[in-house]
Amino acid sequence: MKKYITTLLATLALVGCAGNSAQTGNTANADRSDLVCVSEKPTGSNIAKRVCRTPAQMELERARAEQATDKLRRTGSAGEGQGQ
Repeated sequence: MKKYITTLLATLALVGCAGNSAQTGNTANADRSDLVCVSEKPTGSNIAKRVCRTPAQMELERARAEQATDKLRRTGSAGEGQGQ
């Protein structure tokens, strides 16, 4: 039993370390001079997170949000007219 727990803990530690190095590798490849970092509160949380994006990513998100808003305006609310 002790051997099983030790093996499980070692596996969890290795998996955790592997995930952290992959994230670090992705951010290292990005050109840091183009990144804009802001502090944002995720929906349902009061704890702010630092989020970094390029200006192109920010523009893409803005355009997608605008399209979603336009679609809602044209079709009405999601629950309107259903089941009544």
